Amino acid sequence: MKPCKHLNHDVARNEATIETAAPHYPDVRYWVHDGRKVQYCKLRGRIKGVFQCWQQGEMSCYDPSEEVKT
Repeated sequence: MKPCKHLNHDVARNEATIETAAPHYPDVRYWVHDGRKVQYCKLRGRIKGVFQCWQQGEMSCYDPSEEVKT
């Protein structure tokens, strides 16, 4: 699985923390915002879910990154 290159894990969000889906998917990072697991996209903003931006076909704007950052 490769993340979409538009995912944003670099900018801190208000009262949000970043976590991983370890142990099964240790490379998958997501934000916990208001008790919900979300992703932030540089194109679309907040995505209500974790894996939509890690799989081909779930989001029309998915564009796989060149490398996986840990």
